[in-house]
Amino acid sequence: MDTNAYQHLQRCINDFKQLPKVTTETTIFCIGSRGYYENPTTDILAFFCDPNGEHGLGSLVLSALLESLSLTELKAELISAPAREVVTQSNSRIDLLLESDDWVMVIENKIYHEQNNPFDSYEAYVQQGIFRDKTPIFVVLSPTGDLPDGYPKWLGLCYPTLIEKLKAKLAEHFISQPLSKWTVLLRDFLLHLENILMDSKHLQANTDFILKNYQELKQITQMKQQVFIQLEADIQHHLETTFKQTIFTKPIKIWNKDNNAIRFALSQWLEHDANNKSDIVLFMDSQSASGMAINFYLYFTTEEQKDIVLKALEQHPYRYLGVEADNYMCFTFNTITSTDLDHLKSEVENKLKLLKELDTLIRQ
Repeated sequence: MDTNAYQHLQRCINDFKQLPKVTTETTIFCIGSRGYYENPTTDILAFFCDPNGEHGLGSLVLSALLESLSLTELKAELISAPAREVVTQSNSRIDLLLESDDWVMVIENKIYHEQNNPFDSYEAYVQQGIFRDKTPIFVVLSPTGDLPDGYPKWLGLCYPTLIEKLKAKLAEHFISQPLSKWTVLLRDFLLHLENILMDSKHLQANTDFILKNYQELKQITQMKQQVFIQLEADIQHHLETTFKQTIFTKPIKIWNKDNNAIRFALSQWLEHDANNKSDIVLFMDSQSASGMAINFYLYFTTEEQKDIVLKALEQHPYRYLGVEADNYMCFTFNTITSTDLDHLKSEVENKLKLLKELDTLIRQ
């Protein structure tokens, strides 16, 4: 690959690093698998919109809703509990309906869906039914506050505006009233709404990046595959020249959070004992300064052999990871200091020599 191509791919990587990072606070609504869907979100909104609800917050949320819509002249009072999934004459379902003495509000809560609801049916239900003598208010609540095309009677309310008003009201409440489980839950609900906004923003940014740089990302993936194939072959050739025997290799596609890895083993171990699958693993490691580390796995059959190995390794910079698959002692070494190919060959060679020495030591 020529220099210009490398520079182009590097710019692509730099753009990726600039994408917004997700740093949202986990809420109780994130725990369940249905947390981000419209129904549970609207259920909670309906609960807090009831001035006479068990939450004891009075008209706090309803007042914030009216202020968000610039309808402060309306009384923040309801003559009945908020109604959910109200069925119209045409069997459509209104997400949330609020009724006061002189006004009635229809709220459609749109989180991810397109605005393709039967708005005509909603309008007819309010204007021709038992609510016809009251002022109708039609609202679409969504992350962006966009209005449905062709429906001038509808108001668009975005989550950021509602959240801002709710936060201000809640802050005032905290000052004058004691803390309760309902104020904590309402705060968590606001965080939940903010998480919805954040997810929407990240989805758009990530989509733009992937589609814009699709071919470059494809090139990077192909290059990565080629590099590991060549790396495996080069190190295998170096080890076979050094140890004068066949070196078994095996690329590992899934290793330590999907990082690439390659196994190397001396053929003599399996030739002497079919159960001895000792090997070392060169793998990508995000915690290492160089981005790579080495594990090795030593087959043992007795506790005495295990003690001999631990004693022999006292002067080596390793971290003992314990026993895997009942008969393999696992160690990791963070001694790789660069990605220079000769350095990588040397490190793998040294660890394989050490593993060979230990294997010989415990089987004398």
